[in-house]
Amino acid sequence: KRLLWQPVPVFPSLLDHNEMVLGDRRNLCPRYKEAQKESLVELDQAYNSTLTTFLDYVLPYTGIDEHLLFKDFGPVYRIGTVFLVWESLVHASHNGLPLADWTSKIYPEPISSLWFEIAKAGFTGSFDQVRYTAGELFQELVGLMQSKSNNTLSPDRRMYYYSAHDYTLMAQ
Repeated sequence: KRLLWQPVPVFPSLLDHNEMVLGDRRNLCPRYKEAQKESLVELDQAYNSTLTTFLDYVLPYTGIDEHLLFKDFGPVYRIGTVFLVWESLVHASHNGLPLADWTSKIYPEPISSLWFEIAKAGFTGSFDQVRYTAGELFQELVGLMQSKSNNTLSPDRRMYYYSAHDYTLMAQ
């Protein structure tokens, strides 16, 4: 009875195009897919020695099949390997599960920093990627700010709340 609270409705944002940039790679927007591929190939080349060293270290411990990854990820399969290993380790760690001794050489660093660079390239590596990922949401926000400054905002609110995926926010 003494707890003051107000329910906050949460609605999905149609401006957060997760179906376009995530999900089944066959269903990606073709233009986004091409821009993403270019960014990831550039990153793969820039981090060539780091990725080679990483794979040489983790593959014997993980049992990951490079050939299967190549089928799924193509020429950027090494980046896919980093993601698979990072995601497995970060979730296990966050849930208090013990990690194998061999992981101490790669987790939390350098794999977390490497994954951050991969995420930047994969989601926001080019202007086109940013435009496809967050363009509509950005236009919506700019329109709201312009309407507010022109006193034409309807309904006239002091604040709007938006939720979005992390990569959509990163693209802003």
